[in-house]
Amino acid sequence: QGKVIYPSVDDDVLSTENKEAPLIGNPTEIARRNFQLLSHDLKTKAGIRLPHGSMGANILLIIYIIISLSLFFIFYRISLEKARRHDIEKGDLISELLEEEKSYREKLEALESERKQIIEQYQQIKFDHIETSRQSSITENEMFEEIVALEERLNENMASQKQKEEEIERLKEELAREEKRTGGSRKRKIFDMTEKRFATIYKNVDVNRKALTGLFELSDEMQIKAEELIHQLNDDPSKVTIKRKVFAGKKNKTASFEVLFSYSGRLYFRNIEGNRIEVLVIGSKNSQDKDMEFLHDLP
Repeated sequence: QGKVIYPSVDDDVLSTENKEAPLIGNPTEIARRNFQLLSHDLKTKAGIRLPHGSMGANILLIIYIIISLSLFFIFYRISLEKARRHDIEKGDLISELLEEEKSYREKLEALESERKQIIEQYQQIKFDHIETSRQSSITENEMFEEIVALEERLNENMASQKQKEEEIERLKEELAREEKRTGGSRKRKIFDMTEKRFATIYKNVDVNRKALTGLFELSDEMQIKAEELIHQLNDDPSKVTIKRKVFAGKKNKTASFEVLFSYSGRLYFRNIEGNRIEVLVIGSKNSQDKDMEFLHDLP
């Protein structure tokens, strides 16, 4: 900061007549200030400059490039795996819809064949009717009524065919919408995978679908706390702090227990045969009224 520390002074300068030389000041005063400065913590700043094109700068640039390429490769592999799973799910859904469309097409072809048969029958009946009218005393009005009835039947068949064609178009539109909407099937798969995981990990606890549905409606942090509570029920239920006892079921009034977690979280369970535990409901303070209604409606 522009302060002189330990100046180099020649012996000639330290002579009596030069002690107050303006260029160096008073050495004794400078030494006293230096001692005061050293009595406090000195803050130093160090820096390094890497000239452009030097070996150090090139090595540092190569290291950054390697790190960037590594991160890019990792995210590329993750995205590639997600895309592969998405294509598999999409392919399964499209296969199901194509099979359904094929079934409707077969029905449409059957109706088309039936329509042709009706037309042929109509032509034959019409021809027979004309021939019969020549040989009998059938009046013109009776023949006209029969033709009208056949034409009405033909119109009904054509209307049925049009309805089937519209239904096929509707199925095509549903297929297009389902291709865009894959979130629902993904959520169902996540739900089923969670149900299988709980059944595999927690051998002493049964978690019903109502409880799993309530679990997915909670925040991520509350879901972790709820699963931690299920883990405790599986290992040692005696360590779980029960808030109160409630009764479930319309007839038996089975004793159930309420446990709190994450301040507003609620978990209800009951003991079943074989020293096992059944988790009935998982929810929060906001869903408590509906959860209690579900408990009272249990068989």
